[in-house]
Amino acid sequence: MKVVFLAPGFQFPPRQGAAIRNLYWLEALAARAKVWLITPNLNPEELARSALPVRAVSGPAPRRSVADRLVDLLAGRPDLAGRLWSPVLAAELYRVLHTESPDLVHIGGLEMAPYLPVARRGAPTARVVLDEYNAEYRLQWSAFQAGILNPVGAVYSYIQARRLEKFEARVLREVDLVWAVSEADRVALKQLAPEARIELLPNSVDTDYYAFEPLGQREPAFVFIGTMAYRPNRDAVRRLVRRVLPEVRRAVPGAELWLVGRGTEALAGTPGIRAWGEVADERPVLRRAAAMVVPVWMGGGTRFKVLVALALGLPVVATPLGVEGLGLKPDVEALVAPDEAGLAAGLIRLLRDRELAARIAVAGRRRVETCYDRRRVMARAVDAYFGLVRPR
Repeated sequence: MKVVFLAPGFQFPPRQGAAIRNLYWLEALAARAKVWLITPNLNPEELARSALPVRAVSGPAPRRSVADRLVDLLAGRPDLAGRLWSPVLAAELYRVLHTESPDLVHIGGLEMAPYLPVARRGAPTARVVLDEYNAEYRLQWSAFQAGILNPVGAVYSYIQARRLEKFEARVLREVDLVWAVSEADRVALKQLAPEARIELLPNSVDTDYYAFEPLGQREPAFVFIGTMAYRPNRDAVRRLVRRVLPEVRRAVPGAELWLVGRGTEALAGTPGIRAWGEVADERPVLRRAAAMVVPVWMGGGTRFKVLVALALGLPVVATPLGVEGLGLKPDVEALVAPDEAGLAAGLIRLLRDRELAARIAVAGRRRVETCYDRRRVMARAVDAYFGLVRPR
């Protein structure tokens, strides 16, 4: 089988959810198929370090000016539709497709969907699959609802959500298969395009790389992971700092909030906060902390950070949206609370009751091994691709 794999970027080692999912895809596909990676701004050194047996083609990512964004605004297009469009990359994609005649074109994320017409022209007989990292229109609607007190952000999210409904629905109808990362996303996407073939492919985690370690003696710290370039993460940190951390520190003097991710350095020096910034490997930090907190009120998909914590044996306290789609049993595999007061109470419970924390850690690891081990998940996905391209 020949596969052309379009991705919005490539990182090695991967540092965020889409990059991790794409690496797992590439490793699984390359073991059984001939793969071409098409992505903007590829760093050849990172690809070499990955040792992936794939051919790669790249081009410069577009630099979108204010004028470009204004054109999109006036034309009624969602921002996402023009974010990664590059005529140079489109030409390279067409060349590979026309030369290699692949069996399947994998489009990683809705941001890369503007290349769909190129895929159809360059490889008219190939199957085309869209891997939806989120139900994007749903993400913007949740951002609108969560950010209603911020008029500028709310207006932006409202406009984008309306436009994404039309754009996303059209793309869903035009591909042969869509992967959704959670059942909630699958249902939301099916509402947009009832005739589309939309199947569930959950995010997964390398359970060897993220090996379980008993809790033992940990620092009285709870950790949040996420880049501050992402609006839901900024909202989460703002709520943690203002409403959760003070409550926890009143009950557990000396407790700290640890922030890991690009842009978190801006909070360095704030009492009760340790800002690690972006780290090459988050495992040493997580193995020192007592819990992970996932205070998500806007967004979609499922969160790799939760799977990572569960795999490592780090208990999780989260909002319902923070663990959506994972099927975790509340109070058994994670603590779940709808608001800041509940999150603070859950963190206090874990910091004070280490036996409870240890039980949740073991149950969470068991859930990951059963449902989210990346070898099992990706093997099923590649099997599905072979079935899809089988002569019709």
